Amino acid sequence: MTMLVLKWYIALPEKGIKKVVMKLIYFLVFVLFACRPSNQLSELVGASNERPLLGTVWLLFELNEKEIGLPQNQKPVFVVYETSENMVRGFAGCNTFTGTYTHDRPAISATLASTRMYCDSMMEIEMEFMKVLSTPTKYHMEENHLFLKIDGKIVAKFRAEVKTSG
Repeated sequence: MTMLVLKWYIALPEKGIKKVVMKLIYFLVFVLFACRPSNQLSELVGASNERPLLGTVWLLFELNEKEIGLPQNQKPVFVVYETSENMVRGFAGCNTFTGTYTHDRPAISATLASTRMYCDSMMEIEMEFMKVLSTPTKYHMEENHLFLKIDGKIVAKFRAEVKTSG
């Protein structure tokens, strides 16, 4: 197929037509790649799907061996270790939090401050989550998952938020 297109292109009579055809090809390639969700694009070019620890929105799905189920219309529990100034931020189930973190691979810990609203359904999860984030932990990552460990035991499991274009 490529050879056929190349022969056709070489056979074009004028430079002006060749320029138009090349611009059309560039445009079609651009449209093809621009319309793909970013996670599919990485697969197409053979790049790793693993998200970096820093700058990724990590959604909590298990805490102390308990699956985190959210009440209907509830915002997900998440943490983001920002890439600049060692800032951390997130949502713990009822309250937002912010603070600073120290990162010395494979260890990470944070000093946090949060708002102080009371939410009956999520307070237990929130207190456990804040305690885990404030305790020096080791972490490891597998593809789009982050695991926090204390004394060798996994205490929190996260998956990277996937944003689709569209």
